[in-house]
Amino acid sequence: MRVCLRRGELALCLAIVTTLCVSRNGTAEAAAESRPLLTVGMCESAPTIDGMLAAGEWDQAACTSGLRQPGGGELISVQPRFWMAFDEKMLYFAALTPVPHGITPLTRHKERDAKVYLDDAIELILDPGQTRSGYFQFVMNSAGALLDAKGDDSAWNAAGARCAGDIAEGEWRAELAVPFAAIGVAAPQDDEQWGANVCLNCTWQQGLLGSWGPVKTGFREPANFGDLAFTRSGPVAAVQSVEALLAGRGEMIAAVHGDGDAASSLKMWPVGEEQPVVEVERSASEAGALEFALPEVGAGEAPVQYRGELRVTCAGAPLLVCPFQMSVTSPLQLAIRAYVQDRKLEVEVTAGSGLPRPEEHSCVVSVAPKGGQAAKTVEVPQLSPTGPTIMTFEGDDLPGKELTVSVAVHDQAGKMVVEASRDLSDPLHPWWLEDDTGAEDVILPPYQPSRWPATPSGRGGAPIASARP
Repeated sequence: MRVCLRRGELALCLAIVTTLCVSRNGTAEAAAESRPLLTVGMCESAPTIDGMLAAGEWDQAACTSGLRQPGGGELISVQPRFWMAFDEKMLYFAALTPVPHGITPLTRHKERDAKVYLDDAIELILDPGQTRSGYFQFVMNSAGALLDAKGDDSAWNAAGARCAGDIAEGEWRAELAVPFAAIGVAAPQDDEQWGANVCLNCTWQQGLLGSWGPVKTGFREPANFGDLAFTRSGPVAAVQSVEALLAGRGEMIAAVHGDGDAASSLKMWPVGEEQPVVEVERSASEAGALEFALPEVGAGEAPVQYRGELRVTCAGAPLLVCPFQMSVTSPLQLAIRAYVQDRKLEVEVTAGSGLPRPEEHSCVVSVAPKGGQAAKTVEVPQLSPTGPTIMTFEGDDLPGKELTVSVAVHDQAGKMVVEASRDLSDPLHPWWLEDDTGAEDVILPPYQPSRWPATPSGRGGAPIASARP
């Protein structure tokens, strides 16, 4: 991770695996429950609401990510980035959500106030003044359809609100402009605070849901929203991505737009432990590489849970706080099933959290006699991003009784990034196949049918027939 800070535009390149930052007198458990925070600044010119997120439009805006499972708190596997800015009349919002190559976001609803939340959708929920009780909800999809509501009143519409969406290879986008007058407030003043939540409805990932705020059961819980702090002239922070957090290693980039002494702090520790395994701090006067990685989890090993927080400050004031919880799993999960009657061997390969963007990886699966060369090889050009990839070997493909099944995963450059193997002993003829221990060929008498009246539970009111010894 590289850190290069300077006046004007302060860029912090933070190599993050997972992190957690707490107060000196706090505990890990308490810090993980803290709310996320984003400081939102004024924009010099309003972005065009066309769903394009054109170059330069959002470059100086506050930006963050880090959506978590409602109730559970773990980072979800699909992480949108979202931007926010404001002027004297409007609050501006944009979101970019990644999708695997070849997958098109679901967009069935295209009318105002339709059930947009049933599509792949982003939600912005605002609690002006941080009342922790009332809210305004805006749900948008990649077609630019907008559902807006005031509390539970979905008949309410934000007069003058504009929304647009678009789809590009590997992502979908949404932009929104909300007039302050439509939600009954004036443009925020310095240090004014609102509650807010940003939420994801993801249909292609088994109905995945994500929330920025630490909600317990649903998105619309104002008491558990995140915090927005507004500034009219001060700096703001922008996080490029949190993919490194999901992978347990790598580089995450953040930037601070504006003047001031920027600093960042990263801490991370396993759940239930007080001693951080990662504890890094950098100030504006420091430079250098911050590179670290969490211990890898081997194949077959249990996931390791961590709690963490990324914090970016300027002159001691927080600009961005991103608390999270996550599990580090093996990069590759290998399962093998033997179908004795059909004489088939099924190999199931699933990418774990340690292998981000599995659709950008290929794999080779082979069977070989134990200690020998591969007898049969299957090449898979693309791993599935939504579930397991399954290969089947016929009985004639298996070179004997003592076998080794091997899997090698390669990136787009052809470099092998992870491998795993499993030894098998006569999988299509297990020892128990011909064992008749405890088996009986006959059912001993007495055995006679019995009938008795019963309350009808089906058609026709016929009594229920049963049998008993």
